[in-house]
Amino acid sequence: PGLFFRRLGKRTRNKSGDLKLQKVTNFFQETQQELKKVTWPTWNEVWQATLVVIVVTFFALAFIAACDFCISTILRMLIN
Repeated sequence: PGLFFRRLGKRTRNKSGDLKLQKVTNFFQETQQELKKVTWPTWNEVWQATLVVIVVTFFALAFIAACDFCISTILRMLIN
């Protein structure tokens, strides 16, 4: 893909369509360069982060369910 974008980037005519094409090409080239700089997480780090999200979501679910149950019980007692 890099060679394709490099060839597209060399087209420089005065037409606005070609200028837009060059801007898009430059965007993808710069994006590709930035992605090479990224330090990607290891599978172990991804797995640990996923577990943290699942556990925190479960506790949030339990807390919200408990609050809902308590509030609805109190309201039912007040209404009856």
